[in-house]
Amino acid sequence: MDDYQHAIERTLKQLEETKEKLIDQIFDLAINGELKEWSETIEIGEHFYFGKELFESLEDKNIKQLIDLIAKIENMKI
Repeated sequence: MDDYQHAIERTLKQLEETKEKLIDQIFDLAINGELKEWSETIEIGEHFYFGKELFESLEDKNIKQLIDLIAKIENMKI
């Protein structure tokens, strides 16, 4: 494998890590924003699944922009 192909693989790995960080940020924004009241009713140790649909249903423009950015990362063809 040549240097260029290695660079592509590193780029794809970095994009995947970036996507994971963006998902964490979306969660943080939601829990401290639109979902704050709900999150304050949850006891420590309880587990919940947060699907893409939940985050897409939120009105926060910053969350919407991050969701769009994640979609662009997922649709990249390198």
